[in-house]
Amino acid sequence: MEKIIGEEYFKRVKKICVIEMITNYFLTLIKFIGGIISGSSALISDGVNSLGDIVTSTIALISSKASSKKADDTHNFGHAKIESLISLIFSVVLICLSVFLSYNSILSLINKDYLINESNDTNSSITIGLILVIVALITKFILFLLTYINGKKTKSPILKAQAIDHLSDSLSTVISLITMIVLFFVSNDNIKIIDPIASIIINVLIIIGSSKILIENSSLLLDKSLPKKEQEEIYNFISNIKGVNHIDALRTRMVSNRIFIEVEISTDGNLSLYEAHKISENIREEVLNKFIDVKHILVHVNPLEHLNENDL
Repeated sequence: MEKIIGEEYFKRVKKICVIEMITNYFLTLIKFIGGIISGSSALISDGVNSLGDIVTSTIALISSKASSKKADDTHNFGHAKIESLISLIFSVVLICLSVFLSYNSILSLINKDYLINESNDTNSSITIGLILVIVALITKFILFLLTYINGKKTKSPILKAQAIDHLSDSLSTVISLITMIVLFFVSNDNIKIIDPIASIIINVLIIIGSSKILIENSSLLLDKSLPKKEQEEIYNFISNIKGVNHIDALRTRMVSNRIFIEVEISTDGNLSLYEAHKISENIREEVLNKFIDVKHILVHVNPLEHLNENDL
């Protein structure tokens, strides 16, 4: 498996973010045009969503650059948490925006103001809108696949957040498409209620996806440990390294897409300081070679006799 870290990691994320920004400019334009021509408020809202995606792509680019900066005198462990922090803020903004849009849609239902312009409510205008929606849907789904695949390869939390947002956008565009198809084939004023209902469904999907991002990145900022299965894999691997008689403690934490490990081992207390140091260096090298996501490992060596004394 390819090890994507440091400058290479930033280049990969930067490339995706630039593609996202260019694509979202295109999507924003065609959604606004389609919404204005067809008179669909849902499609116009979808265009506003794409406009917001331009901003989030810019934030993603800035945060990934900052998180890839090397450690310095004031940040000894680097700046990787910036990415999780920006992802968390991004998810909160999405949730707030979706709640606001849902509130407006509920008001539309109560007031029976379904936000479809009667003057534009013709088959020809809706047909143009349908074509543009289909183009937007295909484009957005391709963008989702591109971001998801690269987010999985790099294990970048911000690309994962972007991928979920793209999927939500794709689903929202599908709902907009269905809404416009219904409006095209059904000439009934009462059916226009489908537009605010579709808007509510879209926003619920965004809230669910954003909540998952919020929870995941909150855990990363709080130094969440690795899943039990992965910790056991590391534990068993270190246990089988020559010179390790016992693992006294194993602590792990995630920072962005990297793993930090602290391990205490017991070995023969009669070994010289040089020999004990050699064992710790061997553990460090083997773990870094075996587990490509490990950024740093600290090994503390205890004499085996110390372990036996504690057991008494």
